[in-house]
Amino acid sequence: MPLDCASPGSSSRAAQLIGSWRHVPAFIVDRHLTVLAANPLLRRLFPGCDPGTNILRHAFQGDLPWFTPAQLARIKRIVTATLRESLDRTGPDDVFVELVGELAAEDDDFGVSWADDVAADTDGIVVLHDAEAGIIQLIWQIFDVPGSSGDRLCVWGTADTASADALAEIASRP
Repeated sequence: MPLDCASPGSSSRAAQLIGSWRHVPAFIVDRHLTVLAANPLLRRLFPGCDPGTNILRHAFQGDLPWFTPAQLARIKRIVTATLRESLDRTGPDDVFVELVGELAAEDDDFGVSWADDVAADTDGIVVLHDAEAGIIQLIWQIFDVPGSSGDRLCVWGTADTASADALAEIASRP
């Protein structure tokens, strides 16, 4: 199955690498949290997380039925803190200003989350609810992509045997 990649660049080798991972969901985002590359298993787990999708917008404006409301609130906090950290590391630009302004104007939850000055998580556990495979506990970790302009790689693994079996079932779907 081919890897979707928004554009070549400093993360193209990392994109090729994650494209070869059939049983490990992964994606790469730029400093604005826009997906640059996502492997097929990641896109099965998180429909809509295709190259060109902004993860922050997706968290606040997308339909995310695989998360409970409490988990979605946590995800929103994590992606907001991650964007704030990226802004601190790389500095503002028009894309940051437009993204933050758009979400602040459209979503009160974003404004509250943006004002909450918490550190960004670089790892954690998330629980997904798949209609066919059941509950899947995933461990995730975020890494900086060396030689890039703030790109980040997010890799997901299973937290237990039942989750590994469920993820394998999802990976085997046509």
